[in-house]
Amino acid sequence: MSALRIARKEAERLLEQKSLELYETNQLLQQENHRFSNLIQALPVAMMLYDDEQVISINPSFHELFGENPEGSAIDPYGDALRLPLRSHPEGRIQHEIHRQEGVATALVQFVPLVEVHSEDLGHETLMVVIDISDRIKGDEAQQYAAFQAGIAEMSASILHNIGNIVTGMHGSLMHLGRIPSQIERLEKGLLKAQESCQQPHHTAEQLEAQIQRDTQVLQAGVKILGGLRSEEKMMQYLNKLELGIHHIGEIIQLQQRAARPDTHITRFDFSGMLSDTLSLIHDRVDKFGIEVVQTLDPELRRVELPRNPMIQMVMNFIKNSMEAIGERIRHQYSHQGRIELSTRILIPESEDGGRFVLTISDNGCGIAKERLEQIFQFGQTNKVTGSGYGLHSAINFVHHLNGELYAESDGENQGAIMVVELPIKVDKNA
Repeated sequence: MSALRIARKEAERLLEQKSLELYETNQLLQQENHRFSNLIQALPVAMMLYDDEQVISINPSFHELFGENPEGSAIDPYGDALRLPLRSHPEGRIQHEIHRQEGVATALVQFVPLVEVHSEDLGHETLMVVIDISDRIKGDEAQQYAAFQAGIAEMSASILHNIGNIVTGMHGSLMHLGRIPSQIERLEKGLLKAQESCQQPHHTAEQLEAQIQRDTQVLQAGVKILGGLRSEEKMMQYLNKLELGIHHIGEIIQLQQRAARPDTHITRFDFSGMLSDTLSLIHDRVDKFGIEVVQTLDPELRRVELPRNPMIQMVMNFIKNSMEAIGERIRHQYSHQGRIELSTRILIPESEDGGRFVLTISDNGCGIAKERLEQIFQFGQTNKVTGSGYGLHSAINFVHHLNGELYAESDGENQGAIMVVELPIKVDKNA
C-alpha cells in the first residue's frame, strides 16, 4: 500500500506540473493567435472567411470596400445579395461590380479554399479576396493597368495559396495542442475516482485486492498519459511550427506589398535577388506541375537601376506563359518533363554611359508558330480561352519605354519558346 500511495502522490505531482505547463502553453497560443490575427487584419485587400453555413470573419478592408459587416450571416442569402458564387466559388478570378450608395466599384474576386482535403477535424472554409480596381480602369492608361492588375491577381492567388497551406499546417498544430486539456481532464477524473474508492471501507481481502487492481490500472493509464504529455520537445515542436508559420506569412505579405505597388520608380537593386523573389511568389504552382526551374546567371551582372516592381510583373507573366505552354504540351505528351530556364548575360559592361544586358526565359512547352512570333505582342492577341492579350503587349511597351528590345524565338510546334529581353543596366532617372 505504501508503494501505491507514493505512486499516487507522484502522479498528482506530475498532474500539477503539467497543468502549469498547459497554462503557459495556452498563454503562448493566445499570443501567437493575436499576432496571426494582426497580420490578417493588416492585409491591404478585402478578405472574407466563410464556411458551408455562415460568414466567419472579415478584415477592415472588406468593411471599407463593401460598407457592411456580414459576420454571422448565412452564406446563401448573403451570396445572393452580393451576386457572387460563394458556394460554388470558381477556381479562376472573376470581375465583379459592387453596388454601393456612393456608386459602383469594379473589383477582382478570388476564392481560395483553405483546406484542400477535408476531414471531420478540418472544416470546409473558403477565403474570398476582393481587390478594388475601380480607379485604375478609369485612367488614360487603362490597358497598361489591366495588364498590371492581371499580374497582381495572379500573384495574389499564389500568395494566398501559400498562406492557405501554412494556415492548414498551423491548424494541425493547434489541434494537437488542443487535445492536451482533455487528456489532463481524463487523468484528473481517474485519480479522483481512485481516491474516492480508497476512502471507502473494505470488509474483505477480495474487495481490497480488487481495489488495488483498479488503482493499479488507473496509475498505469496515468503514467501512459503523462508519458505522452511529458515530451516537452513535442510541444515545443508544435509551438515552433506555429511561430515559423506566422513568420513565413509575414514575409509573404511584405514581399507582396513590395511587388504590388503600381509605380515605375527607378531603384537600384540586385537583379538575381529580384528573380528569386519573383520565383518565390509562384513556386507552389511550379512545384505542383513538377516543372524544373534552372537559373544560369552572369555573375558580373549584380545591381541594376530599373523599375523593380514592373520588372517582377513582366518576369512573372513570362514564367506563367511558359508554365501554360508546358501544360499544353503535357496534355498531348503525358510523360513530358517541363523545364524553364532563366539566364542573364552582359552585352556591354557597365560604364559611365550605362551598359546593357540580356535576360532570357526559355521553356520546352508547346512552342509558337513562326507566323505568330511578332503578332503575340500586339494588343488583344492571344490563343488562350481565358487570355486577355494584355500581358505581352504591356511587356513590350514597358521594355521600349526603357530603351530596350523584346522579341520571341521558337522553332515551332512542341519546340519550346524563348523570350529575349535586352535592357540597359542603368536607366536615366530623369528620362
